[in-house]
Amino acid sequence: MDAAGPEFLSPEWLAELGHAVSSAVPEGAEPLRLGIVVTGAAAVPGASSGGDVSYTLVLGGPAGSSVVAGVAEAEVVMVESYEDARALASGSVSASALLEGGRIKLRGDARRLVAAGDTLRAVGEAFGTVPRPS
Repeated sequence: MDAAGPEFLSPEWLAELGHAVSSAVPEGAEPLRLGIVVTGAAAVPGASSGGDVSYTLVLGGPAGSSVVAGVAEAEVVMVESYEDARALASGSVSASALLEGGRIKLRGDARRLVAAGDTLRAVGEAFGTVPRPS
């Protein structure tokens, strides 16, 4: 880790994201397991041999909120490129803009995202507290 913080999408960065999410999502929030697959991230420590990083934001529910490896238990999965993930995490583009532009692909029941709108807004704020990629 350098002075700017851990490398984007590294296990250390995901741990910081998990802490931020657990602090930001209010108790009683609409539970959601949102999987994220970032393609083309071969240079990131912990990436799969295919160059992907995958994790699930476990949001709300009785066990609280956290980030876990993989997407096997996710209700909805977002698939995005490494470049788009960096832009999203840096705040230079919104998830809705990427969705509207077809640059984020969804798998699963997208209605769950609508139902968890307040929870997802809290997650968006949590992303702002994690070291941003430059």
